[in-house]
Amino acid sequence: MAAADELYLTVTGQGGHASAPHKAADPVLASAHIITGVQHLVSRVAPPHEAAVVSISSIHGGHATNVIPRQVTMSGTMRTMNEEVRSLLHGRLRQTITGIATAFGVEADLEIREGYPVLYNDPDFTEQAARICVEYLGEDHVLSCEPIMTAEDFSHYLQVCPGTFWQIGTGMANNDKSNTLHSPTFNPDERSLETGCGLLAYSAIRFLESE
Repeated sequence: MAAADELYLTVTGQGGHASAPHKAADPVLASAHIITGVQHLVSRVAPPHEAAVVSISSIHGGHATNVIPRQVTMSGTMRTMNEEVRSLLHGRLRQTITGIATAFGVEADLEIREGYPVLYNDPDFTEQAARICVEYLGEDHVLSCEPIMTAEDFSHYLQVCPGTFWQIGTGMANNDKSNTLHSPTFNPDERSLETGCGLLAYSAIRFLESE
């Protein structure tokens, strides 16, 4: 799973009347260019074989149809699967935003709040855990998933102790497609609690037996 960083950006210009934009320094226009501009970080800065996501998911500025506001605020997230790429994108993100702001005659203040690191499953530990899962659940019920760009605080544990992260399926065959985690309609199959507890207990016993 990915490293996750929160992005908070404030673009400050010179407000004015929308009928005379040449007398203002428009932070809305600058913000629009920043949103599109930072997308090159994924397509032209991150190596093609390295997963990366930059999403601006919130923008606020202005209250009237005929007034250019003084300030626009934005927020979003950056996700990476490699700490070196993470550091590279941090620097290029700042460079890109500063360059665009300068070109539009505005100021841009970027805050990057570093979140969870990359979640790395120890290969040997994961292989052993997968065999134990098959013993308990059966081969048809144990799947290896592709890397995903969500983030998880369990990654901190895996930086100091070899381990592996599992996802216990909570869906039902007749679930609505909108019934997903972090949605207002999330309604898990609560039998998964029994499955998860049993699997963890069985795994603990099997790992202790192998010591």
